[in-house]
Amino acid sequence: MLPSYLRSGPNGTEEGDFLALDLGGTNFRVLLVRLDGKDAKMEGRIFRLPEHIIKGTGTGLFDHIAECLAKFMADMKLTCSGRKLPLGFTFSFPCAQEGLTKARLISWTKGFSASGVESEDVVKLLREACQRRQDVDIDVVAILNDTVGSLMSCAFEDNSCAIGVIVGTGTNACYFEKIKRCHKLDKCTIEDDPFHDEMIINTEWGAFGDNGELEFIRTSFDAIVDEGSVNPGKQLQKIKRCHKLDKCTIEDDPFHDEMIINTEWGAFGDNGELEFIRTSFDAIVDEGSVNPGKQLQKMISGMYMGELVRVMLVHLADHGVLFENVNYRPLKVPHSFPTKYVSEIEGDYEPDGTRTYERTRQVLEDIGVEDAADHDFQTVAYVCSLVSRR
Repeated sequence: MLPSYLRSGPNGTEEGDFLALDLGGTNFRVLLVRLDGKDAKMEGRIFRLPEHIIKGTGTGLFDHIAECLAKFMADMKLTCSGRKLPLGFTFSFPCAQEGLTKARLISWTKGFSASGVESEDVVKLLREACQRRQDVDIDVVAILNDTVGSLMSCAFEDNSCAIGVIVGTGTNACYFEKIKRCHKLDKCTIEDDPFHDEMIINTEWGAFGDNGELEFIRTSFDAIVDEGSVNPGKQLQKIKRCHKLDKCTIEDDPFHDEMIINTEWGAFGDNGELEFIRTSFDAIVDEGSVNPGKQLQKMISGMYMGELVRVMLVHLADHGVLFENVNYRPLKVPHSFPTKYVSEIEGDYEPDGTRTYERTRQVLEDIGVEDAADHDFQTVAYVCSLVSRR
């Protein structure tokens, strides 16, 4: 459970121009957001992070991000005019947040391993990268993850929104918590605000299950996916719960007694909590991952669903249930069945709702599995539906 230091959501009357930087996967986005007190208009661009960047040095990673940010600002004609543009930094990795603009990376996930970043303040690293250039004049006003961002963006439309959930490359949840329940949160770092008694708490539930909590539902298929993932068995570092946080880091605010808490539930299962539903397929995916042991994320998130389906299909083919007299060797290549294929196969229907397997056939041919039979298409679609439903 991680505090976000965000005390309240938007009310829909905000105005001005803002930049947003969204980093949480192999692609990252830069957005120009214009608020006029009623509506939000956005223009953005997606940049790719090459593998040598995400697995290189932290300096190289943030220099690359600053370069892309400079390109975007030039395209949008946002030249340095003496006024720093406020920037919100969405950083979708587990962080120990020490303030609204200070967060130390706990550990990389999602295949990232850039050196010199873990335990460091990522806002400081971004600022330093921008300062090394002469064409990026920004003011980082907040750092948050995508889960908190989803809550805040929904709250702009409906300020009754109180929970944010992500099921994408990873999975996580956050919610508003009463600050009085965060008994050891350092109140000295929280601004005086008599109107807000809550804070958003980030659960980071993706790691739930690392200690065996989910073993009672973890299947053999889950185990295969876990074993084949980039982080099999890796334990989430111990994170202080909200009630243990130093209140001296929170500024006095008699009007807001809550804070958004970031659950970081993607690591749920690190202690075995998910073993009861974890399959051998999950174990394979986990073992091949860069952070073995973070179970829940690998069982339901977009980064691993395709790989889990691939592992299951290979198992069925190896046992003669699937692809009889068909060359399925291309499917044995790790990560050759991206999650987008699962979505495409799940949507393989005619306009009238009749099930069709044309897209399923095309997906298999794209991978290199040709001349499959109709019953193969049905089996592949069924496996995709099982993984999607879970």
